[in-house]
Amino acid sequence: MDFAENALNIKISKSGKRSRLEYIGLIVCEVINLNDYELTSLVNALYQLTDNKEQLNLVKEEMKKSNFSWNDTIQKLISKNV
Repeated sequence: MDFAENALNIKISKSGKRSRLEYIGLIVCEVINLNDYELTSLVNALYQLTDNKEQLNLVKEEMKKSNFSWNDTIQKLISKNV
């Protein structure tokens, strides 16, 4: 949920309990509203994250910190791809 809200600017209500699949469905439905630049940035960042085990482990460690931000993480991943 943090990823959706911070990286994609998708507001997801936390009031109702939803399954993981419902959250994924909400995110997928909202991603179609991204403009070309936002979509390209997201795809590039996700590629950087999933294509590199070392990078993925670094992000997992960062997530444990109280000041972790998906938005900052996506921006760092994008800048490495430029």
